Amino acid sequence: MKLLYFMALLIFGASGDPCNLSSKQGNRTGNYFLYNSTDLKIAENLTTLLCNWNSSQCYVECTFVNLTTNITDVDNKNAVENVLILGLSRTLVFKISEQKITCNVTKCVRDEINIPIKKVYISAEKNYIDALITPQFNGTTKNIDREEFNMDVVKMDMMNTPALGLVQISAPKVPGDDLPLDVFMPTEPFVNVSFGIVTYPSAQQFIHDPNTVLKSKVIRIETVGNESKHLSKRLFISFTLNSNEIISENQTLSCQFYDETEHKWNDMGSFTNLENFNSSNTVNCSYDHMTPFAVLLVDVAQINAQQWKILSYISYIGCSLSSFFSAVTIFLYVFMKSSNRDSSIRIHVSLSVALFLLNTSFLFIEWGATWSQDSVCVLIAVIIQYSLLSCFSWMAIEAIHLYLLLIKVFNTYIKHYMIKLSLFGWGEESDHVVYTATFTAI
Repeated sequence: MKLLYFMALLIFGASGDPCNLSSKQGNRTGNYFLYNSTDLKIAENLTTLLCNWNSSQCYVECTFVNLTTNITDVDNKNAVENVLILGLSRTLVFKISEQKITCNVTKCVRDEINIPIKKVYISAEKNYIDALITPQFNGTTKNIDREEFNMDVVKMDMMNTPALGLVQISAPKVPGDDLPLDVFMPTEPFVNVSFGIVTYPSAQQFIHDPNTVLKSKVIRIETVGNESKHLSKRLFISFTLNSNEIISENQTLSCQFYDETEHKWNDMGSFTNLENFNSSNTVNCSYDHMTPFAVLLVDVAQINAQQWKILSYISYIGCSLSSFFSAVTIFLYVFMKSSNRDSSIRIHVSLSVALFLLNTSFLFIEWGATWSQDSVCVLIAVIIQYSLLSCFSWMAIEAIHLYLLLIKVFNTYIKHYMIKLSLFGWGEESDHVVYTATFTAI
């Protein structure tokens, strides 16, 4: 074994808690003693790690050392060149087999150091996964099953490439979760490259905020020595969620990735497709990079009270001004006698009436929502839809009339011209409104 990681990569267990070492301390044989002082003891063998700091457990992340010469040298050469103590953490520098090893030791204190430990763990775990992917193997895939994760290493050059340039791969299963999870990998950037698809039985290491709600298992797609950002052809993942879970109206599902720099979940560069969710409980996600991915339950963006107040004032002022000047236009047409009332003026006034109805009814939306009777809301909705469709119709009539005046010019006489325009401008919309109201009532 060429690489021995002095890291607590195997101390999370099913709970995902790096400070939970109780299940890892039994049946220890052949410990290679590394460090022992009055308050700190670190012991390591090929499979387990023991770290105690006074009465508390601790977490260790170390650089690796090449121990191919004689691994028993660890017992004898445990001298420490430098010790740096900073509060709840220490930095130790060992000299083993003429090689220097730097170890960062963090004391496990609940609610004080848990989040920093998780961040260090994720970084160390990534290095560990990369080391597992790198070795060559025979065949198309290789499965590596650990207590903390299950990983399939896949050789892209040996996969059958379909016409769309995406290879469908089923993610490895983890205990207690049989829901299917399919990955559609783009082939072009990863020809002759091995990559790992990792799933986790527990995702506690990726949760730093108590408000974070994961609705799917976390999946990591990892490559070694290959740029996996800003992919020209996007990566697709199909998450199947539990059908028994209910999502409230003020929440929604969001495809997100875990930002390993900021250590938080982010939806930048991610796309969420919920078209098949109601029928098959499937969320289709697409990403332009490779990191840990999951589906989160997030709150629907709400407008705060101050912004709502400002927008309401803008709407009220704008609709009031529009209604006022539309009313003035109608008043002038009705009460001012003129013998020159041609079709153009009548069309303009009809459009003004439609705009007056639209803006006036819009002013009563918020007031109608406060009524307990649904009939008030229905009436306002019907008026708004009818007046809005009428505005579109009379705008189209304006365009047709302008065409007849400026383009065709001659032979434009149409019998009962205004009656026909009025039937189209005011009557066509009633069919749509009646159909919508009837369909909604059913």
